[in-house]
Amino acid sequence: MDEGKPFVHGPTTMGEADIGLHSFWYKPMFDRAAGEPSVDLDWGIHCNADALANLAAEIANRMNAKGMEDIEMLALDLAFLFGFDHEYFHHRVDSGITAHTLRTHAQTGSMPPSYGDYDEFHDSISTAREGIDWWMLTEETLANAHIAMDPTRLGGLKDAFIEYGLLPEPGDRSRGPFAQWRHVAADPRIFQCLSHHTWLQILTGELDPLGVMASLEAIAHEGGLDAAFDEFVDTIVEACEQAPVDEDSVPDRILGQNGSEHLFAMGRFSDGMLRRLEVPLHFHGGEGGRMTERYGPDNPDWPYAIIENLYDRLGSFGVGPVDPWGADDPFTSLA
Repeated sequence: MDEGKPFVHGPTTMGEADIGLHSFWYKPMFDRAAGEPSVDLDWGIHCNADALANLAAEIANRMNAKGMEDIEMLALDLAFLFGFDHEYFHHRVDSGITAHTLRTHAQTGSMPPSYGDYDEFHDSISTAREGIDWWMLTEETLANAHIAMDPTRLGGLKDAFIEYGLLPEPGDRSRGPFAQWRHVAADPRIFQCLSHHTWLQILTGELDPLGVMASLEAIAHEGGLDAAFDEFVDTIVEACEQAPVDEDSVPDRILGQNGSEHLFAMGRFSDGMLRRLEVPLHFHGGEGGRMTERYGPDNPDWPYAIIENLYDRLGSFGVGPVDPWGADDPFTSLA
């Protein structure tokens, strides 16, 4: 925990490109610039605690304007939980990449040929945020969908995440891939297809491994960027179903029990034992000590009691199991 260490990069905070996630970022387990498996000692979820405190203050002002009381910690918990769980999905992806990298190294004695290319184009495109290229970062779409479809109380908080600007309104093009979560979370098959797309990006080091860019540009030419944005997810799903991937571009395949071949890329990013393992959490900035006390391992309320308190005060559903896509969902009509 780097308490008291300022961590500011230019006008940003080193955090993600979306406004709801400026305070957070994830560092992979391996140093992807190394020529062999090498653990990055700073791997894990990082948080600029000062930026998070500022975001929580903005949320608290909005809560206060609605007549709510005792909302300082409520706003902080809401902002932190959203950022933490988004980054946790990146940890799931990184765990899959790491397992594949170790397997490849054990078989060949070398790292995957495109290892690290994905991180480079992800960072450069996130910074630019221009046009259709920006939407192609489907790992961000999946990370937000993962929060909205969580079967626990956390998924039931999606309305609050939207109301306070953490989770984008569905279809908000200004927030790019972060706003594409709606259809993905509503259909496991679509989630699978976007997971396949993200896997292929990582394995091939290509932004557009399924070749959907030309179709999207054609839609944009005919109906504008909004029309292309509306069709974006469906275009990827259609490309996955047609399986247009060149076999030579896929660096690894696996054999199913029935003898059928499958792309290693095909499949979702699973939790498995990850839910039982600790994820390093690094706070930066003067507020780091307070955040560590609130969200560190010594607080018995983290995370379940904190989630329950948020749900009791902000959740829009009754007690009992939560169906975040049921009839009570005000965004069901947007499907």
